[in-house]
Amino acid sequence: MAGGSYNSFTGTSCTVGEYLGTGSAIVYNTAPGVAFNVQGCIYQAFLGAGGASGSLGLPTSSEFTNDSAGDRQSDFEGGYIIWNRATGQTTVTHT
Repeated sequence: MAGGSYNSFTGTSCTVGEYLGTGSAIVYNTAPGVAFNVQGCIYQAFLGAGGASGSLGLPTSSEFTNDSAGDRQSDFEGGYIIWNRATGQTTVTHT
C-alpha cells in the first residue's frame, strides 16, 4: 500500500440499529501523518471497494456520527462511506 500501512482486527456482525462491526483496521496515512480507524460495516464496504488499493484510497478521517439519526461516516481520499443506522446498509460514494 503506497502512502500508508494498516493492522486489521476481527469482530462480530453488523445489525440494523446497532453497530457491532465485522472487523476493523487502523490505517496509517503518511500524507497527513495520522492513523485512522475503519470499522464494522464501513470496514466491510471499504474492503469491498478494494481497500486502500481501491478507488477510495486511504482514509482521511476516523469514523464519526454524521447526523441526528446516528448514521456513521468515514472519509477517504477518493470519497466516503456512510452506514445507515435505520437500515444497516452502507453507501459508498466516490468523489
